[in-house]
Amino acid sequence: MDRALLLQAQRRLTASFAPEDDDGRVLDRTERGAIAIFGEVTGTRSFDLARRKWDAVARPLTKERHRREAAACLRAAG
Repeated sequence: MDRALLLQAQRRLTASFAPEDDDGRVLDRTERGAIAIFGEVTGTRSFDLARRKWDAVARPLTKERHRREAAACLRAAG
């Protein structure tokens, strides 16, 4: 993947890691990032809706994969 596209995607995803107006502030950054990635993959732009889908239908292996992706994004962005 083109490095510029990867950085752009990371910036877009990290903007979803800490939305100011949600009630999920108890989640850590990796978990928020995993939910944000899940939302991007499923086409769900609302963090709250993505979180509800995450809790209701996401499989454990999917959750773990997105957590690893989120952790990698955070390391790269940090």
